[in-house]
Amino acid sequence: MKNNNLCIFISLIIFLILFALTLPLFLAHEFNTDTSLTFLNLLSYYGSILGAGATIGAVVLAINHNRKLFEEEQILSTKPFLETKFKSLPKDVSPIENTIDKLFYLTYSMKSKHISLSNLSLFPVQNFYPDPVIIEYTLSNVGAGNALNLKIVINEVVVSSNFVVPVNKQIIFYILFDFIEKRNVNEIIDITFFYSDVHSKMIYEQIDKFVILPSGKCHQSNLISSPKQLPQMSIEELIKYKPVNDNFK
Repeated sequence: MKNNNLCIFISLIIFLILFALTLPLFLAHEFNTDTSLTFLNLLSYYGSILGAGATIGAVVLAINHNRKLFEEEQILSTKPFLETKFKSLPKDVSPIENTIDKLFYLTYSMKSKHISLSNLSLFPVQNFYPDPVIIEYTLSNVGAGNALNLKIVINEVVVSSNFVVPVNKQIIFYILFDFIEKRNVNEIIDITFFYSDVHSKMIYEQIDKFVILPSGKCHQSNLISSPKQLPQMSIEELIKYKPVNDNFK
């Protein structure tokens, strides 16, 4: 629809330009106007056309510039910004819901790359998994607007529920990494967040990384990235987004 309107607008502009350029030539031919007088009139006419065109062009550029500034200010005024922190928990931990705003539990199999929702009955876990690593992961929104349609992707496995993280609120979730075999190398964990602003005008991506050492301790390899705009992704694509390796249940 926008492309059709643009084509119509460009066609109209071309027609008006051609009409303005050929009109005086047509009138001079029809009324047999004196050649010298016609030449002077043409110079004055075309000079007026050029001046009017320059004025209109400047006005159009100013309007577009102001419109872009307004859109940028609107995006910044509602831009979410996620911050994260995490800590390792002992194997006999028993997480309890208290005053936090949102909490859920995930079990991630490092062998099959399968992720599933857990429940409180899995804690304590020493009788269920031979060598688990449990992470308490806190996700906070310190930006200017709510983060909507939040997708959490762990090592390309998506947590496909569309969460909302309001401004100055947090989500806490526990991730149990199920290591079937004894580890002798570091495990790098990538957690990617996709979300939109409240007006669904912009989609953002943030990436967090941490490392699980063979000892079971964790440390953050670097700080979570700043929100990256994804103008090529629509809100519909975000809601339906599922990586190839989507085993979430």
